[in-house]
Amino acid sequence: LDVRRPPFPEDARLRNVAGTVILSFVVDVAGRPVPATVYDYWDAPAPVPLDLKPQYEAFVRNARRAILDGRFAPATVAGCAVPAPVTQPFQFVLQ
Repeated sequence: LDVRRPPFPEDARLRNVAGTVILSFVVDVAGRPVPATVYDYWDAPAPVPLDLKPQYEAFVRNARRAILDGRFAPATVAGCAVPAPVTQPFQFVLQ
C-alpha cells in the first residue's frame, strides 16, 4: 500500500473544520485504483450539514487525488491477481 497523506484543505483549516472521509473504490489486477469506481459515502444518520458541505467536498477531492495517485497490492485468489473493492478512511486532523 502506497498512498500519500492528502493535504488539509486551507479553507477547512481556516474554519477549524476537521473530520473523516470514507472512500470506496476497486483496485485492479495491477494494483491501481479504477477511477470510475472511486466514491465517498457519508457514514452518519443525517446528511452532511449544509454549512460544512464545502469543506467536506474539499476533503473528498483531496482524498480522491491521493487514492488515484496511490499504488496497492492487488487481491489474489488461488495465486492470481483479481480486482477487489476497498474501503479507505482518511482522517483530516487539525494540528
